[in-house]
Amino acid sequence: MERRDRIDVARFISRLDECFNRNDMRSAWECIEYWELQARQSGDDRGLLTVLNEAVGYYRRTQKKTKALSAMEESLSLVEKLGLSENLSGATIYVNAATTLSFFGRIREGLELYGKAEACYRKNGGTQSYEYAALLNNKAAALNELKLYDEAEEHWKSAVEILKKSGASRRRDRNFSGDACPPDL
Repeated sequence: MERRDRIDVARFISRLDECFNRNDMRSAWECIEYWELQARQSGDDRGLLTVLNEAVGYYRRTQKKTKALSAMEESLSLVEKLGLSENLSGATIYVNAATTLSFFGRIREGLELYGKAEACYRKNGGTQSYEYAALLNNKAAALNELKLYDEAEEHWKSAVEILKKSGASRRRDRNFSGDACPPDL
């Protein structure tokens, strides 16, 4: 489908955040459904990627495995289609997908995607960022589940070190997936 128009990603994220801040999961689902339809109707693949990436997190949070995995697969396909597989936008999608796979017990598959995300961060000089530390933390949790304790501990220590160096003691109220595909890409 040829792109005719772009959805207002910032507006979508703002509305979704409002729903999550109120812990209003029904409204969050309605928001995702609405903006997904808007993105599909306008042929906005980049906007759709952002919406689907948020949907993955929503479905993981609400334990809707089939829907989470379906949205995840489509997100990964869009990453390839849009040529984002080696940049930080792609890394964001990979981390969310890996976390989702791990959450639903497909940890080894998740580790492969964490590896892809790490490669993106290395290639793009993002290895000292809060987001990279979060990736290492999530990967450590997956490794811990596989009883790979020494490797998990290395990842946790690296994550903590990055946060100490960056002064990132702040708490993030939302995950990073809102930046999955900024409008300027």
